[in-house]
Amino acid sequence: EVSLSMLRALLGLVALLCGAAGALAGGCSAEAQIAVDASGDLRLDECGAEGVTLGGLLSSLAGAESRLQEQSQSLSQLWSEHSRLLGERAQQQETASWLSAALGSLQAGACAINPPASLPPALLRQTGTASWTYFELDGLYFLAASNHYNGATSVLNSQLLQVHWDGVANSSTRTPRLELYQTLSTRGAQHMEFFRIDQQAFLMVANKQKPIDDYAINSELFRWNGTLFVSYQLVPTRGAEDATFFTLLPGEFARASTDDATASRSFVAVANQRSSLATFTTDSEIFWWNGTQLVSLQRLASRGAVDVESFVIGDHTYLAVCNNRASQSVFNTESTVYRWNTTQQLFEEYSSFSTRGCTSIVHFSLPAAVAAGTVRHVLAVANFNADATSNTAFSQLLLWDAQTEQFGEMQSILTEGGFHWTFFAIPDQGYFLGLARYSSAGSYNLGAQLYRWNSTSLAFDAFQALSCQGVQGLLFFSSPARPAASPVYYLLSASYQNPLGMYDLDSSLFTWNGCRF
Repeated sequence: EVSLSMLRALLGLVALLCGAAGALAGGCSAEAQIAVDASGDLRLDECGAEGVTLGGLLSSLAGAESRLQEQSQSLSQLWSEHSRLLGERAQQQETASWLSAALGSLQAGACAINPPASLPPALLRQTGTASWTYFELDGLYFLAASNHYNGATSVLNSQLLQVHWDGVANSSTRTPRLELYQTLSTRGAQHMEFFRIDQQAFLMVANKQKPIDDYAINSELFRWNGTLFVSYQLVPTRGAEDATFFTLLPGEFARASTDDATASRSFVAVANQRSSLATFTTDSEIFWWNGTQLVSLQRLASRGAVDVESFVIGDHTYLAVCNNRASQSVFNTESTVYRWNTTQQLFEEYSSFSTRGCTSIVHFSLPAAVAAGTVRHVLAVANFNADATSNTAFSQLLLWDAQTEQFGEMQSILTEGGFHWTFFAIPDQGYFLGLARYSSAGSYNLGAQLYRWNSTSLAFDAFQALSCQGVQGLLFFSSPARPAASPVYYLLSASYQNPLGMYDLDSSLFTWNGCRF
């Protein structure tokens, strides 16, 4: 039981608090009087004649407590709902992440769930192969091997292999049947470029040397006669490493060579590496098709050029020249981008960037759907030499800036023995870069490294390593489209040399199995 004195003390405290509250509210004095009313109930007189009885006060307090409990219960329910929603959101995010990963797996052939067995590569025996070229001509399919050196001489034959797709089309095998179709006499062949002009088909062979220290040698243009490629024109070059066919945009070139507008805008650019064993300051050259033959149009100052790439961005045609070195031991040099000047009717130097022993330059574009809403034009540069003693260097991916109309670094990839880039796409699987890795510190067992575009991080991630020896190039190609038959995709290594100094090597033909090569 509560004594009257205790109640009076309690009510005195309540009076003090109420008075203080009233004063703060701007209404009454901080003093209050305690009395007993006619019914015997305690009354708190405050702010005038009106008083508050203890019973009323306790009733009000009980009501307030009830409301507080209801509000507390409501808050508890709200908090529980909030926690539940947060949990659901976290679960949804986790599910979305899982679905994204699962979708990636499905798009890669469900590799993470049930990876198919890798198919062993088919082997193609050649001699010191520097590169491969694949093309279709009059319903026939060919692989051309540019054979550069056999350990003793660069005077040797390169080969044209016919590719028979019948077995692949009938699904009896995934490896096409190959047979020797034609041999071509070449001199240190580095590359064969197939192209068409005026309904004619040509094969341009970039010859580098004869013998090892003689680089003033003609490259050769072969023309298809309906059955074979026959020599058509000797083109003067100096240690040619690459030949690239391209056409200018309509309206860019003012001269007319034939009635065919496209033929009048046809060119071949040659990357000349050297004029002698120790002279690398050698001009590269652009040849124009004048209707009957290739004639020199322009020389470009270059320093040990080994690769030339043509590409179009917007309304302009560009040439990128990969300069390998300034001298026998100086690999830190500038590679150059040229742009066609419609007024001068020549290519003019547009920009340059630092490279270290550049051995490959490739232009490609990524569609807006996988590149944050903007088409990305990229130059992939393979740097083979950090200096005269090291083949570990940062290779570069340079991104075109549409605002400044210049290339800037997008991604830098540390590579060992990086020699040649190949860009390719596989439908529903993604966009890839393949890097042929030639040698480092006397090792020729580096193989090749594949990278796949990550549309989330907007960068290329390491994807797969391929085992092959002394690789100087990678060729991507696919079987022709057939009714009710999906294409089969391939990568072919250009194997040049093995660790024992042997040049008679098997190039490796890798087949895409829906998941990897």
